[in-house]
Parts: sequence; structure tokens; C-alpha cells
Amino acid sequence: MRRLTQEPGSNRRTVRDSGLALVLAVLVVFTSLSSAHAPRIAEVTEANWMRTVHSSGAVSAGVLNPVRNLQCSSGVGQNPRLSWQAPTSGPPPSGYTVLVYSIPGNNLLGTIDLGAGTTSYTLGSSVLDLGPSYSVHVRARLEGNWHSRSWVAEARRFSALGIPLNSSCSTESAPRSS
Repeated sequence: MRRLTQEPGSNRRTVRDSGLALVLAVLVVFTSLSSAHAPRIAEVTEANWMRTVHSSGAVSAGVLNPVRNLQCSSGVGQNPRLSWQAPTSGPPPSGYTVLVYSIPGNNLLGTIDLGAGTTSYTLGSSVLDLGPSYSVHVRARLEGNWHSRSWVAEARRFSALGIPLNSSCSTESAPRSS
């Protein structure tokens, strides 16, 4: 590389000095441009107010107890009729749900929602029932789709042209555990 030297009284600089000045100028321009477009770093701020708040709450759990004293009445000329009493402890139910399943097969045939004041249900007659068996589950219900354990009865009915001829039914000795 050829080096030019500055003569005394002359305004000429060496090539080396000019190259260094050019590199410094490019570096200064690049730094200023890149800092203008760089993302800003979040700064810590202080709120101009403070307030202490205390809160409290309670969590409770309950169990919706099953219906009590499920009874079933049946006989000549009547359809099976289930009756029960409301649970005496725990939250009061908002209603009752009766689920009717086929025997055999355990296929859900119908779901009946009853109000809180209704504590009985009668299985209706079909055009022709020749003794089919039904598993009827009675559950207490709370708003929000909460249900108690089921108490189950097995019912059988005989009817012709929608007229009940005979029926029979029996209940389990206690609500089911699940």
C-alpha cells in the first residue's frame, strides 16, 4: 500500500488517515440509523397512587341427597306409579328427574323432568304393551345439571289400545351408590 505523507504547510493527509475517517463516518451513521429503528426497552414506571385491598371468601361443598322412601304401586287396571319423598338433609332439590330404561338392553327410552313440588310419576300406556319391563331411575336435581344418586324401580305393564290391563313393580331397597 502506498502511503502518502503530509508535507509541512500542506493540507494533504495520508490515505491511511482518510480511510480511517471514512470508516468512522460510516460507523457513526450506521449506529444512529440502527438506534432510531431499534425496539424500545420497557421502562419501569411508578403508579401515582397506591391502595391496600383486603378480600375474603368461602368455599363450601355439599351433597345432593337422593330421594327418600321410593314406593311403587301397581295392579289390575292401572299403570305403575312411583312416589317418593324429598331429601331431608342437604340442599333442597329444585326438581326431580325420572329416567326410563328398557330391560333388557338398558336403552334410555325417556327422560322426564319434574318440578320440586312433584313427588310422583305414573308410567303411561302405549297402544299395545305385552309385558315389557322398564328400569325407572328417580333422582333429585339442582339447577346447573347437578343430580343425586338414583333410586331404581323395575316396572312391567300390560295394556291394549292404551288401556292399562295389569302392571307390576318393585323397588330396590336403597338408592344406588353411584
